[in-house]
Amino acid sequence: MTVRQEVRSRTAVEATIAITVAVLLTGCTPPAPSLDPPTNGSEPAVSPPNTSVPEDPATAGSSDVLVNIIVGDTILSATVWDNSATRSLLDQLPLTLQFSDYRGREMIAAPSEPLSMDGMPEADAPLAGELSYYAPSGSISLAYEDLGRWDGAARLGRIDGDLSVIRNQTEPVTVTLSRAP
Repeated sequence: MTVRQEVRSRTAVEATIAITVAVLLTGCTPPAPSLDPPTNGSEPAVSPPNTSVPEDPATAGSSDVLVNIIVGDTILSATVWDNSATRSLLDQLPLTLQFSDYRGREMIAAPSEPLSMDGMPEADAPLAGELSYYAPSGSISLAYEDLGRWDGAARLGRIDGDLSVIRNQTEPVTVTLSRAP
């Protein structure tokens, strides 16, 4: 084999390798990292975003219904959104419940009856300052930090007022939810 033939052969092999690598790299991407935390039976799984869920429920299904959230001597209000979970909460009002801090992000309590999840998204991501519901535990949440996306979560409305009233509770506290007059 001549030097010229050897160079052509080597160039052909290098080109073949380069093309093969390029095809493999463009056609194969690593799988997206799992959003599911390791499960030991105590934590719910996080699901990927559902793009069909509106990012701002206030612009989709907003209502003029106000709910008072009475914490001690302080009255906060929440503008609730029109969905099945909210309607079933409104049907139970007034409610007086013992709310407890959960993980330094929210205060939670369970109403006597679960809220309806008919027609609700499979998952949602309650934000700081929102009233929400977590169906797997049957808990109403007063969030003072963003909670992340969870299967079975439903956003119910936006809390107006100073969230420190909720955030600063170190012990369980009696909270009354009622329709505003």
